[in-house]
Amino acid sequence: FRVPFQCVGSIFVKFRELPLSARISIPIIFIVLVAFVVMTFITSVNNFEAAKKNAEAHLLQSAKTYANQLQADLESKYTIVKQLHALAVARLDDPTLTRTNVDMYYKKVLEDSKGLFGVWALYDPNAFDGRDSYFYGKPGYEATGAYGPYWTWGPDGKTLTWENDIDYEGEFYIVPKKLARPVYMEPYYDEVGGENVFMTSVIIPVYN
Repeated sequence: FRVPFQCVGSIFVKFRELPLSARISIPIIFIVLVAFVVMTFITSVNNFEAAKKNAEAHLLQSAKTYANQLQADLESKYTIVKQLHALAVARLDDPTLTRTNVDMYYKKVLEDSKGLFGVWALYDPNAFDGRDSYFYGKPGYEATGAYGPYWTWGPDGKTLTWENDIDYEGEFYIVPKKLARPVYMEPYYDEVGGENVFMTSVIIPVYN
């Protein structure tokens, strides 16, 4: 350990050989430098805290803005669902409304509501017109004659596609039926046109 000790001793000797004014100035300069570093650190900490608070406030405001937009969007979509619900209720009193009538109405609603991915209904077996056995095996009804019209926008976002979507095991059918009230579903993946689509559903059950 002699080499480091000799180096420190060499520095000490040179410092003592300096003029008195220099020996007085060096500690003062050192103290000033330390004070400057401390002040810089304090300023940096204060700036960091201020920046952190500003960022948190900005994120909170952005979150509130997005939440308000989302709420307004869901409310507008709920209005559309109530229109479809009104049609389903009208069908109970007007048996002349056919599956074709309902299909065309749903298609028109989706055409006028491009913020929606799709519109859908699902009737219990024979609950719509009592003609499930008649429709069974026809195009779109190969698996069952039950009625579940589902209109969606195609992959190009310009064309509409229809399918008879029957799924009595999905939560979007079971939950509203069990609760007997409107339901906003948690976001989920659903296979549509061979693709998994991340979506949510607003559903109003209809009872006869």
